[in-house]
Amino acid sequence: TYTTFILVGKVSVPQIHHVPDTWKVKIQINDITDNVSFYESDWNALSINQKVNCTYENGRIWDSLYITNVSW
Repeated sequence: TYTTFILVGKVSVPQIHHVPDTWKVKIQINDITDNVSFYESDWNALSINQKVNCTYENGRIWDSLYITNVSW
């Protein structure tokens, strides 16, 4: 979390901003990997060794992987 102040008239009003925690998962398809970020609620819904469905694209120039969607 962090706080910013906005001047309203002659008074500074604090605004508290919350940035949720994220977790990253490395997904490997053959020898190519990409990272996917999850919020806490999604992370807690996953189990170890659980299979997930991924939609991905291969890189055009480099031998790379781009995960476009993850579902379970």
